[in-house]
Amino acid sequence: DFELDPFNWKHNLFIMIHHVQYLQSTLKSNDLAIMAYNCGEGNVMNNTIPSVTKYYLASVKNSYRLLKNEE
Repeated sequence: DFELDPFNWKHNLFIMIHHVQYLQSTLKSNDLAIMAYNCGEGNVMNNTIPSVTKYYLASVKNSYRLLKNEE
């Protein structure tokens, strides 16, 4: 147990990782979790995903592919 400092990048990374893990376990899909991280869980669950979030998902997946190919 420790206090989270919103100005500490390590704390922010910790929070982000746990939030994405929550979204993945709740939504049962990496794509849906990425979109929910961007536009909100409610929008994904109600299928009201903005088009900008769909572009965001494509960008994240493209970046992942590029990073994976560098290995």
